[in-house]
Amino acid sequence: MVQDWVYEEVYLPNSMQALSTSTGYVYAIGQTQRSSGEKYWCLKGVDWDSGEERLSIDLGPHGDTRFNTKGSGIQIGPFGDVITMSPELILRFRKFDPIVGVGAEAESPLKLFPNPSAGPLFLDVGEAVFDVVVFDVRGRRVWGKDRVLYHCWIDTEGWSRGTYLLRVRLVRSGEWITRTVVRH
Repeated sequence: MVQDWVYEEVYLPNSMQALSTSTGYVYAIGQTQRSSGEKYWCLKGVDWDSGEERLSIDLGPHGDTRFNTKGSGIQIGPFGDVITMSPELILRFRKFDPIVGVGAEAESPLKLFPNPSAGPLFLDVGEAVFDVVVFDVRGRRVWGKDRVLYHCWIDTEGWSRGTYLLRVRLVRSGEWITRTVVRH
């Protein structure tokens, strides 16, 4: 066995970890220590390939047992939310998974998951009526639907592995929203 990297900046006494396949980050709730020696609970995100810390959020002082996950799970939600719980509370960090939920896409009402996907995609636009079309990298239309109400399933069966462009037109405003879709 060859060891690629070791991350020792956090102590995970009771935490379950979650790996986001979208980002390649491992998320966990654990304890760490400031340079002053003060211990505190934190949410950590570590890059699976490099072992580099990519996310660190202070939750509370070491003595605050609400953040001790005591074996509870941590999960990545379909919209990039990092969700965990302890016997005393449930924590939800909205749109923290960097590929799934942070940035301009996080401001959009459009929700598309799972992405990447090897099967059907669920598209929820948050608008009463919209049109949607998907193009391959050569600009050929591979799928489309007009006058969709709120949400739909996109059947990717028969699509080759690769990157596709999804375009949604909101009928009420005429606004176009564009997203990249990855087919495994």
